[in-house]
Amino acid sequence: MLDRWDQERIAAFVPAAWAQRVAACGGTVHEVDGLAVCLTGVPLAPFNPTLVVRLPDDPDEAVARAATRYEGTGLSIGIDLDVSLHGPVRQAAARAGLTMVESRPGMTLRPREAARVDPPDGVELFRVDDPALLDELVEVDAAAFGGEPAMTRRF
Repeated sequence: MLDRWDQERIAAFVPAAWAQRVAACGGTVHEVDGLAVCLTGVPLAPFNPTLVVRLPDDPDEAVARAATRYEGTGLSIGIDLDVSLHGPVRQAAARAGLTMVESRPGMTLRPREAARVDPPDGVELFRVDDPALLDELVEVDAAAFGGEPAMTRRF
């Protein structure tokens, strides 16, 4: 079980990581009273979350203003939050008519506790640093997951 300090560190990391991901896609992060609306331009809801950077001064107003950032995108607002840390935002989302559709529990492990595990037979892991290999990765992703190649490349 994580202590509150670890929970807060992880919760702070997620918006920062998403900001980098959004920048890599050429998207925009809109700051709305403690909420970060991450619009990547990738037309899939999970790739365009609203995240809690800090508890808003007015959670109801922040959720309403964040929702307006999705207008014209073909997407609706989705908020990723830590229930134990961001209760006021969850309550404001519920008052706005949003319902929880997914829960993604996270896990953490201190690096010194990690055990090396070799990949299964026939699987090779390596860093893709050659643009030609990136093209192959995009093709494999599209075949395996039905993704749009241009979207996969962008993301």
